[in-house]
Amino acid sequence: MLPLDLLSDENNLYSITPYCNGGRLLDRVERKGRFSEPEARYWMRQILKTPCGKWYYLSPEVCLSEGPFDGPAVDLWAAGVILFVMLTGSPPWEEPKLADDNFRLMTTGHMSRMLEDRRAGLSADAMDLLQSMLHLDPADRLSLEQVCAHPWMTHSEHILP
Repeated sequence: MLPLDLLSDENNLYSITPYCNGGRLLDRVERKGRFSEPEARYWMRQILKTPCGKWYYLSPEVCLSEGPFDGPAVDLWAAGVILFVMLTGSPPWEEPKLADDNFRLMTTGHMSRMLEDRRAGLSADAMDLLQSMLHLDPADRLSLEQVCAHPWMTHSEHILP
């Protein structure tokens, strides 16, 4: 969804976007509890084709303000968080900091242990894609092209919401 207009004041930038009567994606996840993998795949394909953003999904490098950052890697981080929420029904962590146990598990390659605790029951491909999108080091994250070509994304089963 492209913004209709951008407004700013001394401290903020505001993006004016069209009204979408379908509601927020997070509201759908909360109503259903979680999405099936085919339904999450449908929404992830939509998200990857759309510019979007929320503060909640900021990557660690943006939160830490460690100088310039790679925009596409930041976007893929946010998409990974969204996919996680769709597949598990809840956010992966309270905040993207190593002090958060779940964040540390996810970003140090131990996501499967965290998902076992949540009894998520995800396929190996889904877990691999999530882990590959949520690397702490942006250089280790998949690119948009790699995400779109990932076996989980190219699976042919289509479920429309």
